[in-house]
Amino acid sequence: NGITVFDMRSVNSVQIDALGLMDFIWSPDGKRLEYTIANCDQSGWAQSASVFVWNSETNLVRHLFTLAIEKMILYPESWLDSNTLRVLGDKLVEEVSGGYNSTYEVYMYDVSKEGLIFSGTATPSP
Repeated sequence: NGITVFDMRSVNSVQIDALGLMDFIWSPDGKRLEYTIANCDQSGWAQSASVFVWNSETNLVRHLFTLAIEKMILYPESWLDSNTLRVLGDKLVEEVSGGYNSTYEVYMYDVSKEGLIFSGTATPSP
């Protein structure tokens, strides 16, 4: 389980452990890969979600943050530049006929300063 990255020039590959992988997105400069994972309970509902960044130059993974919010999944939405990430949180709030109602949160993280720089609601939709 996880992510396999292939270098097409050298034909080498790197395996990144990412059990519970939800989604990933490359930085604009192609050097970093942001990805999110979810830890789920026996019934499959997320109990916590985390954001990580893998650096292709150092082959190191950094844990950025974790939210322990039941039924919340984090998705990497975009890189605003090579250091600023935008992450969306999708939280199931109730089941309705034929689907679910969710609330959405936006998180912005500065990788170079190692800190969350914004969090706020994006409901009704991102």
